[in-house]
Amino acid sequence: MRKIAIWGIADIGQLVIKQIKGYFKEWEIVSVIDNNPDAQKIEILGCPVEPPESGLDVAKGVDLLIICSSNYYEEIGTEAVQKYNFPEERILFVKTSWPSGLQMHPAIRQENIRFMPLSENLEYIKNVIEELKASEGILNSIGIKYGTDKASIMIVENGIRLTHDYLRHYDRLFQNARNEKKTICELGCGNGASLKMWKEYFTQADIIGVDINPRAKGFEEERIEVICGNSTDEATISQLRDKGQFYAIIDDASHAWGDMRVSFEKLWDLLESGGIYILEDCFCGSQGAFAQYPPVVYDSQSIFDYVLSRAKILNFCKDWNPEYNHYHFNHLPDKVKQIERELDCITLIYGACIIQKR
Repeated sequence: MRKIAIWGIADIGQLVIKQIKGYFKEWEIVSVIDNNPDAQKIEILGCPVEPPESGLDVAKGVDLLIICSSNYYEEIGTEAVQKYNFPEERILFVKTSWPSGLQMHPAIRQENIRFMPLSENLEYIKNVIEELKASEGILNSIGIKYGTDKASIMIVENGIRLTHDYLRHYDRLFQNARNEKKTICELGCGNGASLKMWKEYFTQADIIGVDINPRAKGFEEERIEVICGNSTDEATISQLRDKGQFYAIIDDASHAWGDMRVSFEKLWDLLESGGIYILEDCFCGSQGAFAQYPPVVYDSQSIFDYVLSRAKILNFCKDWNPEYNHYHFNHLPDKVKQIERELDCITLIYGACIIQKR
């Protein structure tokens, strides 16, 4: 029987261990390791949780050391190799995410894959990727190619990691405009992957990125321009206004509810008739996703609730005057009234809101 050691249980603890046990039905878990002294007080599946110095001593003869972590797997792997002399070729990193545990795409069937180094599953994973590209649309295929987390999966060193899976929804909305001369704006450039994706998908479009980090200027190339600034700031909005009307505005910036709302209200009039405004990663809360970039505006109301409040106007017939038939409408700020007059459709998907203009 082949043997496994597992390093890292953290918050997901027994869930991850049980999942690994399920994938490796014929394998024996001989050592469970964690740096946290509190974790070392428990026992999982008959294995006491040990500190690295003793756990790795037991693990030296195993066939595979699985390192489970959401953020620190590279550091742990370096420690295992350099400090404890564990053979690098027998280490596998498994990306985890509380509370879902191991991130496995449904198309990767348990009976066909084991958590082995990528080389041992390469052909299977390659086939899965091609199936996903074919089934989930052109935009998703391009997103996978560039490694944006908007796609359904991301190819990582040892396999495939699930990501947000937005693009198959966007593809249905954007496909008729792919080859038209349009201008696309993305708030938040990240590592530049999605800017390249938009450029390849929209074959004739100009892509405008907005980011507060000056390094994002390095993503510029033909048909891609980056404006350094905050999308809630009037100076940045003035620069965007100079670009004319946008076919699509995608907010992938701070993810803070207040910033998303303010940007939406200020940029709505820059969206062309029939255009699409997308709010991404709406689950990140009032503080946003990046501690180093605190939000400019704090809202306690979730952005989903804000969008649903706007959607109420869609319950009225076009011939009705909402000024007289919707008491809530009469008490809204003028800029929000204007947005509601121009709403055509709102689509909610997991993690994002898609808003279309008349």
